[in-house]
Amino acid sequence: MKILYLIFAVLLFLLQATPGLSLPADTLRCISNNGLCHQTLCPGTLFEFGTCSHGRATCCKGRW
Repeated sequence: MKILYLIFAVLLFLLQATPGLSLPADTLRCISNNGLCHQTLCPGTLFEFGTCSHGRATCCKGRW
C-alpha cells in the first residue's frame, strides 16, 4: 500500500512539471484584458483586440 502513495506522489510531481499544459501567452493576455476568444470573427458589438491560441483565434473585446 505504501508503494501506491509513492507512485501517486511521483505522478503528481511529473504532471506538475510538464510543459504545455497551460494556456498560450496571447490567450492569457486576452483574458487578463477582459477579452473573449472566438474561433470566428467577433460577434455583435465586440471588436478585434488581438489573437488567442497562438494566432488561430480572435480576441474580442467590448467597447464599454
